[in-house]
Amino acid sequence: MISNALTGPILDINNPVGFFSIVADKLLRASSATWFQSDPTNYLITYYGITPTYYVDGSGYGVTNASAPSMTNQVPCFGITNIPVLSNGRFVYTPAVQRVLQLSANIYDATTNQAAYLGKDYPSVFRPILFKSVVGSLTNVFIVGYQYIGSVPQGLNPYTTPPLDPPDPVLGNVYSLKLGFTPPNPKVTTDFYGNIWDVPWIIGAKKGFPNFNEFSMQDVVRVTRKLQVVRQDTNSLPNATNQMYIFSVTNSLGVEFWNSYTNAYTNLSQQIQIVVNDRLSMRMALTNGQVLFADGKTMSQTYLLGGQTNFSVWPGNAFIIPYETNFTILPDSAYLFSSPQFFYVGDNPNPTYQTTSPAFPPLPQILLNVTNQLQAFILDNNHVVDYVHFAGPGTSRNLNSEFQNTNTTVVGLGTAPYYTNLVWSTVPDSTGLPLGIAIQIGISDGSITPVNTVFWKDANVKAEIDGFRHFLNPANASIYGTQNNFMFSTNLAVQVPFTPVAITYEYTTFQANDPLVHYLKSDLNYSGYDPDPNSPLRTGVHAEPLNLASFPLLPNLGQINARYQPWGKTPPRGQAGVSQAFYDLSPYNLAFKDPLVKQSDDWDFPNGGGLPLTTLGQIHRGTPWQTVYLKASDILAELNPINVALGNVGTNTWAVWTSDANRFDAVNAAPVNDRQVIDVLIPLMNTNAFGELSSVNGTSLSNWATLFGGMVVWTNSTQYPQLTQFQPLTNGLLVIDPAGQGVVQMVTGINAIRAQFMNADGLVGLFERVGDILSTPQLSEQSPFLNWNNANQQQNGISDFVYEAIPAQLLPLLRPDSIGKLVRVNGVWNVQFSGSDSFAYALQTSANLIDWIDVSTNYPAQGYFRVPISSAPNLQGQYYRSVLLP
Repeated sequence: MISNALTGPILDINNPVGFFSIVADKLLRASSATWFQSDPTNYLITYYGITPTYYVDGSGYGVTNASAPSMTNQVPCFGITNIPVLSNGRFVYTPAVQRVLQLSANIYDATTNQAAYLGKDYPSVFRPILFKSVVGSLTNVFIVGYQYIGSVPQGLNPYTTPPLDPPDPVLGNVYSLKLGFTPPNPKVTTDFYGNIWDVPWIIGAKKGFPNFNEFSMQDVVRVTRKLQVVRQDTNSLPNATNQMYIFSVTNSLGVEFWNSYTNAYTNLSQQIQIVVNDRLSMRMALTNGQVLFADGKTMSQTYLLGGQTNFSVWPGNAFIIPYETNFTILPDSAYLFSSPQFFYVGDNPNPTYQTTSPAFPPLPQILLNVTNQLQAFILDNNHVVDYVHFAGPGTSRNLNSEFQNTNTTVVGLGTAPYYTNLVWSTVPDSTGLPLGIAIQIGISDGSITPVNTVFWKDANVKAEIDGFRHFLNPANASIYGTQNNFMFSTNLAVQVPFTPVAITYEYTTFQANDPLVHYLKSDLNYSGYDPDPNSPLRTGVHAEPLNLASFPLLPNLGQINARYQPWGKTPPRGQAGVSQAFYDLSPYNLAFKDPLVKQSDDWDFPNGGGLPLTTLGQIHRGTPWQTVYLKASDILAELNPINVALGNVGTNTWAVWTSDANRFDAVNAAPVNDRQVIDVLIPLMNTNAFGELSSVNGTSLSNWATLFGGMVVWTNSTQYPQLTQFQPLTNGLLVIDPAGQGVVQMVTGINAIRAQFMNADGLVGLFERVGDILSTPQLSEQSPFLNWNNANQQQNGISDFVYEAIPAQLLPLLRPDSIGKLVRVNGVWNVQFSGSDSFAYALQTSANLIDWIDVSTNYPAQGYFRVPISSAPNLQGQYYRSVLLP
């Protein structure tokens, strides 16, 4: 157990769900209260789906929205028993909430080595427990707790058996778990939890385990237009032109799992299993919703991609890739204008053309709607090593807009634009014929020259042109001298020789940046090119170049992700929204990734033996390539590194880094927020007696020297001039001299930062929380004991652990001061003081600042306590203070 010096046992490392729940509840309540205070409107929109009419003043907080009556006059913060998932008709589970939960699990996994009772140090796995409430026409879903998944049943059927049963939609079979409640018609009597799409399991960050790494899907739509010219007899001129549009849709998808570590992952029981269950559904329809399939044809496919199973060794840096390529969703099928629907023509040598007289009917707008559901997991014997499920990707495409256009002029050199562009124009020409139709006929009868053999690959093209010219009018002269053997001379109906083809693809890829961060779709969002510089493939919907002999399918699978960007790795080419004017492209920015962590092997997480606060900075924080942040730089405050006049790029940088499109939510997960985490964890995990800790607002040099003296720090250069003032180096280690200049520099820096520090209430000159002291750069990235002002050292010489050595040793020695203010709640004045949860504070009052009278004993919750006072305060004669009780 981890014990607190005052309150006794708090966190039991032998009770995973209890430990996780206590930490997560404390962090969620403190975080959500801070998020609300920073922006009440965006808070309610983001986490409760409410656009509020509100007031924030001395009388409290009110929501006049009838859907949120429980929020009246209170801060609507939430803990682990009421995490919003679906609220007011909106899905509201966000990356910032996920990060807090992930950090809580990571803290537990850093605290204990589970091998003692699980047989192997597996990551901890927590599955959400959900509760559904229906109020009127609104259904709300909340996470009300977590179930610890130590193992799954032997003989598991991974497709139907809890806890790995397929997820439900968020509005599906979610039911109450309150005591005495029997779920209505449960799927399985023993399944009283259920999985919900996009509400992830929480899996602790453990080093050395393989993981889900990428999902990629590529849909290819091929459109062919055939024309047919008809005449009554061989002596007549053509009197009709008919058309046929042929569509085909193919799909390729793959899932990638990766052992990102150098060492092989081994299991002597030979029971490692990888299971992928992917449900893909495509629906082609007109804009009026009419589905375009004949004979009951569907476009839905379930892929059960098993991958490798029952193997004992997973080599280091090796990928396992269950995939399916070129799966035919819609075979060659012609659009029937009269029905309308598609009918299969792939094995019909003489399909029926569509009559166009008296005019060419326009092709209606055809939509391709795609939905996908992915569930994937890795089992080591009966232990879950990794688990993900996503409802997506889902897209809707207007296929007409992908190949048709309204162009009327040639853009570009040569004849290629006629073949690839104008041939699909729907603008009427001077005769009223669609220009694309006229161009197709013009290419076929030789009016558009020369023949472009890149796009019309036919050995008999010359004979076909001459023959078609003769068919159109026997008086037409031969162009290529093939008049002695005119093709089509006896035909009454001829297919126009040149047949244009348009091929478009949609490429979607979910890619992990940091292999440990991959549980939300936002963790995996990637927009850009694949890493191969010779590959034209990029995300989104694009035309496939018809002049290529072959086009790549899912080329990123089996390669390091384009989005993989540890320390020193530059962003991928073509990533959407990334430019130096709006985003910091530096591969060496310690404000959003840990220095010198260049690959998964470089992590050094604590593992077992309890969790002293000195190791907090080594725990993964749940955002890519970062541990809990103890440095001073604030990425949200970063100015453009090329031209500061361009303003702030920090918020954009952080939002792009985390792929969180909700800027408010992204900011709530920023590294600077870890300073609040520290204050929540100190009363839970600090084994030092609280009364013996030093004030974070102390100004005495001698008191600070006592704290700093004897700390061990690391140095990165024996040539740094200032180091001559300290004790000699021993293997890069240095013991801080309390009388040395380094202490003076740190204390000067602390006092300077504190003097200009402003807390959320506008109070200047005081650190409200212990974590606020981390904004002092002299404690970390500008430590007097480091050769930090050197680009080579910054990039290659100083690790995150070395930067944070002083904060890691200092934080357990500090306590916050209890800072007071007056607030009005429900029309009643209250005196409010900050404080550390679980510790007792006496509220005292005085009329003369000499004689103090005890009013009450108080225990803070979420970092403060409030006590009502009888009337509006007499500011000239009534004083209050908070005193920490022994």
